[in-house]
Amino acid sequence: MSPRRFLVGDPANNRTSFYRATTDSVYYERGVPFSPSPRSGTRSVCVIGDRLFARELRDGWLVHELTEAGEIENSFESADQMSLENFQAAPDLLRTLVNAGMLTCIPDRQLIISASRYLPYVKAYTSEGELVWDTELSDFRPLGFEPASRGGFTYEFDPEGTYIGVSVTQWNRDAVLVQYSVHIEPAPPTDRDFYAIHSRVLSMTTGEELDRNDALPLISDVDENGTYYSFQNLPYPQVHLLRRTEN
Repeated sequence: MSPRRFLVGDPANNRTSFYRATTDSVYYERGVPFSPSPRSGTRSVCVIGDRLFARELRDGWLVHELTEAGEIENSFESADQMSLENFQAAPDLLRTLVNAGMLTCIPDRQLIISASRYLPYVKAYTSEGELVWDTELSDFRPLGFEPASRGGFTYEFDPEGTYIGVSVTQWNRDAVLVQYSVHIEPAPPTDRDFYAIHSRVLSMTTGEELDRNDALPLISDVDENGTYYSFQNLPYPQVHLLRRTEN
């Protein structure tokens, strides 16, 4: 088995650490003093070679390349500028939530895929920040934000189930997989992590939707050998290694 690298995010200490795993051990390589806030979204850091990219709202931009010192070297993807004039409290928090999202890197294509957590937008960029494609998903049921009578805001859920982004990863050589948890009010499930997972498969070249289904488990990552990684916390913590039966 060839050595594999992975990242560990540590928001409490504002640090992202690089590790290398071999067949018999795990080695610490280096750490970067940066970790996206949990409010910015999950799975929002990725690498191409030794280049680290992160998705977090900073100075009006969402995707940033970071130096080893944790400083921003280049930024791209402008933030969503929703009107906040009706929201009298917590505008900064709301702006962060609206722009939360997920990130994955496709090293062999030198591509970065950025997907919104609450909005129907998925975009692809070169590693230098040039837009390759921009897709707005059809039939998407977003989470709504409404002003609260006493200030702040409330959430507005779709009665048929609201889509909330949970993962974006490479699906095969020519496609990416974007997945959303289906959130139904008023009571969350007590025996599983999500009511359901809704998946969209998009062309890596154009962003065109190739497939959608509600049968896949949550896919958190895939390695160079075509092994897919999944996990769940309920009814007890589990990690699953999966392999596709067809391409």
